[in-house]
Amino acid sequence: MSELATLNKSISYLAAFAVVGALLAMAFLLIENQGKLQDGALKVRQRATAFAGIWLLASVLHILLTLANILGSSFADALERNTLQSFLTQVDLGQYLGVQAVMIAVIALAIRFVRTVLAATILLLFSLITLIVPVFQSHGASSGSHQLAVGSLAVHVVALSLWVGGIFSIVALPDSDRKFALPRFSQMALWAAIAVVISGAANAWVRLNFIDAWSSGYARIIMVKAVLTFVLLYLGYRNRLQLAQG
Repeated sequence: MSELATLNKSISYLAAFAVVGALLAMAFLLIENQGKLQDGALKVRQRATAFAGIWLLASVLHILLTLANILGSSFADALERNTLQSFLTQVDLGQYLGVQAVMIAVIALAIRFVRTVLAATILLLFSLITLIVPVFQSHGASSGSHQLAVGSLAVHVVALSLWVGGIFSIVALPDSDRKFALPRFSQMALWAAIAVVISGAANAWVRLNFIDAWSSGYARIIMVKAVLTFVLLYLGYRNRLQLAQG
């Protein structure tokens, strides 16, 4: 059950990042005409609709898997109506996950009607808010430095979704659209990556708030992630210089 939950959570995040990246491309990276989306953006919208559906299905499955894990029971027991209703209405975690699922459903329905840059921008902001809803009920929210933990984690998730989601969109674009979008994205990507590093470091500092924690496996993973992220930042910076010179 835990392996399925981990896989489903990964799929949920990847689908969410793909939706954010698509909306980012539609709102800021691709050619528009007097605020109206053009053919390239409309094709991106089609892909975004599919990813929004995957995100919604994964979020619903996440609720059921989370409930089954809390109960220590089977997946079938989590489908019991009264149990599920109590989880979604009386338990804080269930309420946050339920609200997020409803918000994702709104995104999945609304995205197919997006035809202007303004609408894409509004839905992008709504999607970022949707992503961070569970953060306010996360483990970080119950730690000692509550505001720093929650704030840094929220910034981390938003910056990561813009960075990774933007990369997804850039890779999926045809060459003609990519040449136009890449210089725009490179300007934002570097700042998003820096925000990922700073917010991740702040959140790790809150979690590693005692000396012994720095010798733990979690601390070693954080250090490896930090080194790899700085390498990616350097490569991104070099790529940005090449774009500027080209």
